[in-house]
Amino acid sequence: MPAPYSHMGYVRQLYYGTAGSAAGTLLTAVKDISMDISIDYGDTTIRGNGVNLPIGTAKPVKRTPKLSWNMPNEPNDAQLALLRTAAKAGTGIALLVKELNGGATLLDGDFFVQVSEKAPLGGEQDFSFEATATRDFGRDPVIS
Repeated sequence: MPAPYSHMGYVRQLYYGTAGSAAGTLLTAVKDISMDISIDYGDTTIRGNGVNLPIGTAKPVKRTPKLSWNMPNEPNDAQLALLRTAAKAGTGIALLVKELNGGATLLDGDFFVQVSEKAPLGGEQDFSFEATATRDFGRDPVIS
């Protein structure tokens, strides 16, 4: 049977663990996962001949991973409680994003997390997390 044309969002996996070591525990109650890699550029424009306007050029100087996800408010979810505690205390955690079960690693490293809590009148209570990469625990972030 041929492989599926595209992967659906539910196959992406997010793991967590203790900062400084590999993330090995699958977060199972995650709804949406978003990962962005932004690139900052340094200006390399040169003056040129002094007659014509210079043409702007740039060179990449930094990649910044941005990882976010949300989870519903499940009262007995120990993983959610751990993440909320880490976010509120400013404690680092290890995170790993895989394309799918057994698939390629997309992002791996240690992160600080922030949490925002939503309780809409007509909807489900929800916690949104945003992760910022750090090297404070001895591991450099890896973007694959």
